[in-house]
Amino acid sequence: MRFFFLSLTNLWRTTQLFYVTAPLTLFSIASGCGEFSRHRMLGVDISYWAAGDRGSISTTITKWWTLLLMIGAIAVNIIYWFDLLSFVDPISVLIVSVIGLDVVHICAFLWLGNKKETLPKPPSSSLPKWQWCIARFFQLLFSVNFYRNSLRGLVFNSNFVLLLQWVGPLQHVAFPLLIPFRPELGVNQALLLLIAGK
Repeated sequence: MRFFFLSLTNLWRTTQLFYVTAPLTLFSIASGCGEFSRHRMLGVDISYWAAGDRGSISTTITKWWTLLLMIGAIAVNIIYWFDLLSFVDPISVLIVSVIGLDVVHICAFLWLGNKKETLPKPPSSSLPKWQWCIARFFQLLFSVNFYRNSLRGLVFNSNFVLLLQWVGPLQHVAFPLLIPFRPELGVNQALLLLIAGK
């Protein structure tokens, strides 16, 4: 007897998968067309892979795609909240923000990893306390690892992860309720339903 357990994490991963797989699907189609045309025109045997590491290519595509989604969400919010363009619709900002929040965890994992990086060695303890504090401040100020560790600590914080887990599934409840007032939300919901139903 088998049991199926659906958790908040399952729902969250499903919405993340929807946003992340778009460029990978296009890459698969392009690779398949390329292989087919090589077979058709050149008679190349395509029964095995010989064209490099496709897993590495897929990871790179996912890294840059999620970063693009994050930068897009940040840029759209800046444009909207600082009123830089008059034609930006609040519903579009909401949808793009939800997408950005959905992929922030994946983006951070791919770009930062999940292990803390070593910080520069603290200055000598023989220094007076105020000099030690100033020296340590400047050490950390110019340390890339410090910023990466701080960002990793924020994104992988259990409270922040819990907040992110609610964003994706909540849109499946909140957006349909808002469709009678803002019909443009229906397009996003229709796309999500089409992908979920395949």
